[in-house]
Amino acid sequence: MEKEIPQVLFGDEIRIKQCILNLLTNAVKYTEMGQVVFKVSFEEKDEKSIWLKILVSDSGIGMKKEDMDKLFSPFQRIEEKRNRFVEGTGLGLSITEQLLRLMGSQLFVESVYGMGSDFSFTIEQPVLKWEPIGDTWTQEAKKKNHISENKELFHAPEARILVVDDMEMNLVVMENLLKRTMVAVDSAISGKEALQKAAGASYDIIFLDHMMPDMDGIETLRALKKAGLVKNSVCIALTANAVAGARERYLSVGFADYLSKPVDGEGIEKMLLQYLPEEKVEKV
Repeated sequence: MEKEIPQVLFGDEIRIKQCILNLLTNAVKYTEMGQVVFKVSFEEKDEKSIWLKILVSDSGIGMKKEDMDKLFSPFQRIEEKRNRFVEGTGLGLSITEQLLRLMGSQLFVESVYGMGSDFSFTIEQPVLKWEPIGDTWTQEAKKKNHISENKELFHAPEARILVVDDMEMNLVVMENLLKRTMVAVDSAISGKEALQKAAGASYDIIFLDHMMPDMDGIETLRALKKAGLVKNSVCIALTANAVAGARERYLSVGFADYLSKPVDGEGIEKMLLQYLPEEKVEKV
């Protein structure tokens, strides 16, 4: 990230972050070996605003020119046979393209088959504070050190939860975030595995990722309820695409609540405090 980027901008932070996360997730999925590069730069537009420039570049599998039109079609995946081991619904880029269009921007793609792809967008941002942002890596390191010194909100060694997500990295993150709470965390990488885990154990809370291949979170919830496996469990949706009205939508299909991804330690602990049985929780 350029150190000279203005410190305070006026824009839709949540949606811009969502677009970036979708691009990074896509790049990681399709880059088995090599690297993924994330760059943030800017260009001054006038005395009141800048053009914020985002680039996500990978050295992954790349795309053929004839496949580029399929890129933003929901649920249509490129070269299904070649990419059969890459899990996902194909919604990420479609949602990103729609969000950027609503914010007056556009997603640009350059790709070389077998060598990698570049995804980029430029978005106008009014500037509230022109002072340079500085070295964000150092600032983030200090923030992480501060967070690590903070105490967990509670201990619940008798509580047990199940986290269902088709990306192993997300499962590892969730488990690490909850280590200090002593909550027992089981994980499943698909809806099918979630059914197997729920059949063999009783969970206080089940977190279900919405976007999963084969069975998504809503389908998995319905299957769990039909099999009578969640009578004593609170089911919470995990989603990276939280938009207005998301909570109402998840409540309407049977979830108790939803949690936005990427998940942070404080957010997940507060959610657990809200839904874990009181007798299992010892506040710190």
